[in-house]
Amino acid sequence: MYQYLYILCSIQYFPLTFGGLFSTDTVEFKDATCRYRDLFFNSYYYPKGECKRVQCHALTKTLTVETCLSKPTRETCTLTKESDAKKGNFPLCCAVYTCNNQDIYFGMTTTYSADSAAVITPLGWVETSSHWEAKTLYIPTIPEIGECAKEVEGLKFVNHLLGSKCNEVQCKSGESYATVRGCPILDRSIHKCGFINLGTEAAKYPECCPLYTCPPSGSASSLNSRKCSYRVIVAYKAVGG
Repeated sequence: MYQYLYILCSIQYFPLTFGGLFSTDTVEFKDATCRYRDLFFNSYYYPKGECKRVQCHALTKTLTVETCLSKPTRETCTLTKESDAKKGNFPLCCAVYTCNNQDIYFGMTTTYSADSAAVITPLGWVETSSHWEAKTLYIPTIPEIGECAKEVEGLKFVNHLLGSKCNEVQCKSGESYATVRGCPILDRSIHKCGFINLGTEAAKYPECCPLYTCPPSGSASSLNSRKCSYRVIVAYKAVGG
């Protein structure tokens, strides 16, 4: 299953929810339709007046919200162009930073998902049961998909910007940029999750990410035979860190 969460036990499934750490926008799924706030759609949505992209993947009960992210002050990048929400066309409406002579748009991706333990409303809508964030870079590249991936993978400073060598590079036809997504953010002080290992460094994304075990709904509890282990992709420990 391609998602950012991998269940490693089959005894019982507990959804990993992130409480009040992230946004609480209403997200629900039904058939081939997603609900985001008060909007119902089944593909892409670009909110008017915002530099944001919302993508619906109803069949897998996932929805992603991509937003701009200000460059962390510790990075050695310079602001080249301010963000312009009126321009639309995410992520090209985000601010442009130049890092090592490479233009980059910084973003954050919030992924909402529903699992088999999710609540179903009286009207048949499936409520989201977990959501997490991952730092994302959008890097202008040459148009050929094969060359795009090679070009981005050769930019070693990308690992520094994401805080990890474990990341996913996506190049799509018709897009003038590559998307490089890091590991989802997990604040262990909030979720009470226990660290297991650093993951397999030589493995592909997401298996190269750290492994944690988390109690039901992120609350504290002792280890027992009915608690599942989750592979959580972690780029850094705190939002905006």
